[in-house]
Amino acid sequence: MNLGNQIYTYIMPISNMTIVAGGDIGNTRMSHIMNHEVVAKQQPDLLMVGGDISYDNNVPQCYQAWDTLLRDLPIQVKDLDTEFIRIIPIIFGIGNHDIGNSAYTDNDIVYTAHEPVYKHFFPQNTNEGADPELTHRKSYFSHKFGDRLIILSLDAGYEELIQGEQSHWLRDRLQVNSTIKLAQYHSPIYPACRSERDVDVQVLGKEHWVSLFDQFNLTAALENHNHVFKRTKPIKNNTVNENGTVYLGEGSWGQLTTQCKPSNEHLVEKLEFTRAVWVFKITNKDTLKVFAVNESNQLVDSLRFN
Repeated sequence: MNLGNQIYTYIMPISNMTIVAGGDIGNTRMSHIMNHEVVAKQQPDLLMVGGDISYDNNVPQCYQAWDTLLRDLPIQVKDLDTEFIRIIPIIFGIGNHDIGNSAYTDNDIVYTAHEPVYKHFFPQNTNEGADPELTHRKSYFSHKFGDRLIILSLDAGYEELIQGEQSHWLRDRLQVNSTIKLAQYHSPIYPACRSERDVDVQVLGKEHWVSLFDQFNLTAALENHNHVFKRTKPIKNNTVNENGTVYLGEGSWGQLTTQCKPSNEHLVEKLEFTRAVWVFKITNKDTLKVFAVNESNQLVDSLRFN
């Protein structure tokens, strides 16, 4: 940050760190309200968006959807302690509306070397400190914050297969020394809504990812796509287990909420048809406090990891 002749550097805190997470934003009146009346007021240090971001559907003529969204997202906030303006980094994950695989049609949009905008604008990973060439930009990656936090952003089968190279990489990354391990991806493995469209993700996800989540003690998984609010019970070996992973979601940041037939009722602790984002607060005592707030800034749910 450059103020006149002085340069100030803001170091992201690992203790007392606030993360706001969700997915399926879009450019709607309600997403605007969520961005400014809910997300910004959490004073986040980091945003996590698990796909379906601007809803450009990889149509080149719709690039302005990104311009509109990036102007609206709270990517800078006034720090309450210093009163300086600080920039909020964002970890973007990939969803069907980012790659051109629209859930509303049976057509997949074929992209060229110059598309999609998501991949062109947001490499999300670096190669020896430099942005990799477009053809080498992975749709899955991780970010590690000291020895306390690792965030994994996964591709639920849109550009990369769930199995194979991605799952081998996931095994390697989950073995790192970290107190808190979070993963985000788009289509849910444990959906709160019944859907025939994404059965492959559920089957392959359980076979190739969930076994790794269980083995290496993933703290929480952020799922999206279905435009509802959900929290599962802790799950391990596909059953309720107090030492398991909690699956949070489910893509209700800004889009119209979905009325649906419930799914996985024996595993889902909470299902509501409301817009909400999840807030993670990492304290300096190795405690992770998690809560969700809706479009009216009201508390929807809360839990705590020690």
